[in-house]
Amino acid sequence: MDRMACVDITHFSLQLCLRRASDLQAPWAVVNREEATGEILQANRRAWAAGVRPGMKVAAAMALCGQLRTATVSATEQAQAVLQLMELLHAFSPSVEANSLRPGSFWLDGRGLDRLFGGAQAWATRLALAMEQQGWRAAVIVGFSRFATATLALGASGPAVYDQPADEADALGRVALERLELPLADIQLLTDLGVRTIGQLCAWRRADVQRRIGPRVVAVWDQACQPHALPVQNQIPPPPVEVAHDVDLRQPDTAQLCWWIEEQLPPLMHQLEQRGHACNGARITLRLDDHTDIDASVRLAQPANQPDMVLKLAQLRLDGLQLRRGIRRITLRLDSEPLRRHQTSLLDTPPRRDLQAASRAMAMIAAEFGTECIGHWERVDGHLPEAQTRFVPDTTVRLPVPAAQRQPLLVRRLLSAPTPLGHRSGHEPDGWLVAGLDAGPVIHHSGPHIVSGGWWAQDVHREYYFTQTRRGDLLWVFHDRRRRSWFKHGEFV
Repeated sequence: MDRMACVDITHFSLQLCLRRASDLQAPWAVVNREEATGEILQANRRAWAAGVRPGMKVAAAMALCGQLRTATVSATEQAQAVLQLMELLHAFSPSVEANSLRPGSFWLDGRGLDRLFGGAQAWATRLALAMEQQGWRAAVIVGFSRFATATLALGASGPAVYDQPADEADALGRVALERLELPLADIQLLTDLGVRTIGQLCAWRRADVQRRIGPRVVAVWDQACQPHALPVQNQIPPPPVEVAHDVDLRQPDTAQLCWWIEEQLPPLMHQLEQRGHACNGARITLRLDDHTDIDASVRLAQPANQPDMVLKLAQLRLDGLQLRRGIRRITLRLDSEPLRRHQTSLLDTPPRRDLQAASRAMAMIAAEFGTECIGHWERVDGHLPEAQTRFVPDTTVRLPVPAAQRQPLLVRRLLSAPTPLGHRSGHEPDGWLVAGLDAGPVIHHSGPHIVSGGWWAQDVHREYYFTQTRRGDLLWVFHDRRRRSWFKHGEFV
């Protein structure tokens, strides 16, 4: 039998959620929709320790864990991540197949790779290392059967290699049936009959399993006892939907560019429709006479296959560009995601808040003034306070989510760059006119709160203070010992 490997990413949706999360120490859960009636799909260890379980309603989970943070993972996000992972895995095997029944699981053809990588163990180790370097927690199982490798990868912590089919079969026989996604009623019935592992299930006759239990368990019996020898079916990601054209526009004209985009959009949209995808943005690149590229990309509020909407956003974006050189080449590439069909309601009542209309308005503003003008801030890991946040461009309008604890909070306004303050000989801000004569002197302060280190870039030693003036101003200042100066980093409102 030919060798194959299974790469299985544990809790694929949860890992996708945590990759864009700002606070990794908080309890997180993936839900099907962010509503009180939504259902918990996956939960991390902190949420699990608080009693959150898959299948719970969001309201019940929030009652158990008040600090629980929830997020949804769309099918588009999963599909894009699968394509990126397939590109990574193609460096280790010419044939890579994604498991359609379990997102985040892949099979790799291992024929003829022993000499290239120095053996199956070295191949599995390098596969696991590559996944770890990309920030994925995955299990790598090298064996001989599709079902065996995929099942043994469930819950595995590291790479494992089976040299003989008999070794793989013995390991598969010891796997508990609870690992498989079987109905709870079937699991309970099998437990009452004394069947707890796949090996004990294979000891039964197929007719008995079919008569006494159910079709889902029969399918497991067929795959475990009669493994299929179907080789890995290589899946090649589809080529991008794009078109490029050489032009000679010494005097850039927005009307000519829009006319060319209007001519190219219908056939490109037709390609997306044949794939079952919808357009969610257009990447427009202009190559100038000096061989520099200008990005004029636009983003749609909702995926659609309407050329007029893309053309309108592109015209707003191109009108805002100030091009002083001629254009030699223009490239148009459409981004897409799987088309989702929505169930129409019997009573089509207009919503109180039209979030789609608000998102379309935000998309038009972003097209005219640039994608960086609308978005939200999120926390990231950083040493200095000014490096602990980043701006994420986003035009999607969402409803606010009420906080679990209704307590008044002070909003801290941080400066993008600390501003220097007047010279002061002392090392504490008591009595200092830090905000001018009108604010009065500092009457209370808290600190110092020291931020030091940074040997990897530049040595830093800051002593932060929370100060309150006589007028009531709350300022956040620090003394930079290296520069021997005071700086204002923010204020509270």
